[in-house]
Formats: sequence, C-alpha cells, structure tokens
Amino acid sequence: MAIRIYIFLIILLLPASGLAQVGPPPGPDPPNIDYVSMDTTATGYVYITWYPNPTDTIDRYVIYEQIGD
Repeated sequence: MAIRIYIFLIILLLPASGLAQVGPPPGPDPPNIDYVSMDTTATGYVYITWYPNPTDTIDRYVIYEQIGD
C-alpha cells in the first residue's frame, strides 16, 4: 500500500516541478534612447529623451549616474 502512495505522489508532483521558476522574472527591455544633450551654459544639466516602452507594465524609469570610471 505504501508503494502505491509513493507512486501516486511522484506522478502528482512531477509535472509541477517543471513549472517552478528559478530566480526573479526577467526585467523589462531598456528604453530606446532618442536624443541626449547637455546644457553647457549655466546648469550643466544633461537632457535625455527616449521612446516609451509599448507595454503597460512600466510605471516608472530609474536613471543611474555613473561617477568615475
């Protein structure tokens, strides 16, 4: 009887093991940069324009600044 329970559990749980994800899901594609310019007169600000992501799952963009090499 115990062997039947083990076989039943193996058959029941084997397909579910293929559905498990390993690690976090992949993030969205980075945006396509359209234009970059720099105000060299007074502020030194950098202006970046990009095409928005066509999916509805993006609610914000995070911009990182690399300082140094």
